[in-house]
Amino acid sequence: MDLNTGNSTLYAKAAGKGLDLHVLTEHMMDGEFWFVSNAALRIGDDVFEVLSDGSYFLNGVKDAQLPAMIGGFVLTEFVGKMCKGNTHNLCSDVTSFNVLLPGNGAVL
Repeated sequence: MDLNTGNSTLYAKAAGKGLDLHVLTEHMMDGEFWFVSNAALRIGDDVFEVLSDGSYFLNGVKDAQLPAMIGGFVLTEFVGKMCKGNTHNLCSDVTSFNVLLPGNGAVL
């Protein structure tokens, strides 16, 4: 992790499971906060990548039709609003991608 330049890469690997996750972060303009600029998930031979502009690639196909399969698991997309606060008045538009794993597990 390189904290001096404001860029950071997180890499996680499930040993022997064929799952790799790469997350790239960047500083926001004020330099105090970070955001995820890109994320890539590999399961088996399949790769899913999400970019900061909201576009995504599944095995090199931009904005592929979802739901789809990645490594034998279902990949879905949710687009909606997320609200927080005591009166739920702090709302943001969100897009999330979920990989449904066995045993009620998920990669979000």
